[in-house]
Amino acid sequence: MAEAVVLGGAAKVASKFVASTKAFPARHEESHRKEMDRLEKNIDRYYKDIEHQEVSADEQLKFRRMQGEAREKGKEYRDTIRDYKDTPYLKPLKKIKKQREARRRKREASQSVDSLEDYVQEIADRSRASSRASSRAAAEDSTDCESIAATSGSPPGEGLRNEDVEAWRHVLLILQRLGDARIELSSSFRLGLGR
Repeated sequence: MAEAVVLGGAAKVASKFVASTKAFPARHEESHRKEMDRLEKNIDRYYKDIEHQEVSADEQLKFRRMQGEAREKGKEYRDTIRDYKDTPYLKPLKKIKKQREARRRKREASQSVDSLEDYVQEIADRSRASSRASSRAAAEDSTDCESIAATSGSPPGEGLRNEDVEAWRHVLLILQRLGDARIELSSSFRLGLGR
């Protein structure tokens, strides 16, 4: 009777081990796909958004080195998952060792992608800051922007019309003071000369 309990307990432990070892590669394959998707997203971001900005040759070289390192770490992680799957269930200690190695490789791959992501973000932030500064400088140098004074919700050209009215009001006041012209304003169109 005691032998049956021992065998039953051993079978239960073995079945739990097999069940957990079957789920392990699926979880890690999904994790590998996510890390590689993050890597590709950051590479695309660099080439689409940032490469057209001013990036030095050293920065490009650093990006390419980090990109290669992240790809290599991802490949090592994938190969470790495959090695784990190829290890027979009858060698549980070797399976456990491969699990630890896969977790370590996952950490390394994730850290490598994180480093690349941080670097791409750093370049993007710097190029955004420099483009904002150049936009501000261009706006300060521009005289066209100063002449338009529209308020929120006003139709296009509203600021220009108000500016024209103010200019005419100023001209009319000067003419009235000089006495060179008599101007009668209709009641429907008042410029507010009495202000």
